[in-house]
Amino acid sequence: ADDMNEDAMNTLNNPVGGSDVLSIRRASDQGFSVVSVDNSVKSVVLDNSVSATAPNLTLTNDNLMASTTNFKAVDFLSSAGANKCALAVIANCSRADVFQITSIAGATLNYVSGAGGCVPGNIPASGTMASYIAGAQVFPINTTSYYVRNNAASQPSLYRRVGANASEELVEGVERMEILYGVDTATTSVESGNHGVVQYYVKADAVTDWAKVVSVRIRLLVRSDDNMARVAATPLPFNGFDIPADRRIRRVFSATIALRNRLS
Repeated sequence: ADDMNEDAMNTLNNPVGGSDVLSIRRASDQGFSVVSVDNSVKSVVLDNSVSATAPNLTLTNDNLMASTTNFKAVDFLSSAGANKCALAVIANCSRADVFQITSIAGATLNYVSGAGGCVPGNIPASGTMASYIAGAQVFPINTTSYYVRNNAASQPSLYRRVGANASEELVEGVERMEILYGVDTATTSVESGNHGVVQYYVKADAVTDWAKVVSVRIRLLVRSDDNMARVAATPLPFNGFDIPADRRIRRVFSATIALRNRLS
């Protein structure tokens, strides 16, 4: 899936230099209901029925109806209806598998060993999905990227891009973003009781073992739109760069997020 993450980042529209990009890949909150799985032809049939009372005929049992419109909405298909080799998760109450959609026919998602020419070629670990029956669910895997770019008024702003959709402006005045990764060097809970505790924060290129990253710290440098007469013109170091001296008011906002699946 790394190639697809790189593709998402490479298509960002004019990110500001000297500012980090945060890309998050996760399963969507809403998915499709599975009707059947046929491992002989490696296909998953999704529910394309819908209750007559469902709003806009788009949902079935709180899941999306399997339709071309919804496949486009979740990025399984392009706006022109072409297959996008999208990644998805199939799951029940006891297990989950990531697979790659090689083609779509009606409400049927097809996958094959080697991913049929799709890149990067994700298939279920076992090569099949034999244990999944009706009632399982298929969830799209979405990539959401946050980055800084200049808006139409030439002001730096924080933007968000979901999948291949157009970027949307979130907050004007965000000048730079810095991402730091908290590393836990302890390997067991008996090492001074520090297992699960961050020993230091570093940039991505300084992480030597990603399995030891247990938190992420996000810092945003926010500035005023205009110069202020009584503010001294002083350069400001941030994220390894010197922000040019001007008379804008600046403030750094920081948040630290624990990666819960790394703290066990």
